[in-house]
Amino acid sequence: MSRLPGTATFQEAAMDPDISNGQRKFFTDLDFAGLSDVGWQVTAVPEPAETTFAVGILVGMAYGAWRWRGRPGMHSQSRGRS
Repeated sequence: MSRLPGTATFQEAAMDPDISNGQRKFFTDLDFAGLSDVGWQVTAVPEPAETTFAVGILVGMAYGAWRWRGRPGMHSQSRGRS
């Protein structure tokens, strides 16, 4: 058993020779250490922060609202109401 990088979650090492059908294994600290031991250059790839994801969602929603307001017949003035 080894820890998943950056978490407190443990799982069996991905390079362990046993795996069940349909099971997914992620690389653990032990897997990365083994690759480093045999000469591979191992560097962590940072995942996007949750705030980056949230900002992307908000920008997408704002763009969608802007596009929707620009469509003919979708706002009150085009239907004769003020």
